[in-house]
Amino acid sequence: MRPNFSEGVRQGIYASTNGYCAVPGCLERIVDIHHCLSNTKVNQKLFVLFLQSPFNGKGICRSHHQGPEKEQFKITEQQARMYEEYLQKIKDGVIK
Repeated sequence: MRPNFSEGVRQGIYASTNGYCAVPGCLERIVDIHHCLSNTKVNQKLFVLFLQSPFNGKGICRSHHQGPEKEQFKITEQQARMYEEYLQKIKDGVIK
């Protein structure tokens, strides 16, 4: 089973765009939260903190979540690793 974003993360993503799709020029309301890095079992093990963080989510409308436009939000594993390390430092109290 793939975990979904928490309600708090969903609300934060929604609020950050005033509830509108993150695809430039789109005036539709957010219906889905798209993972920038795929929410696979492998990624769930490698990127425990990052995968469900707001850094990995973009609020988009249904048509863009089903279309090719969502690909513009993809990130690489290297980028995800940097986020994961950053989030771990916050969790460990190294960064406040």
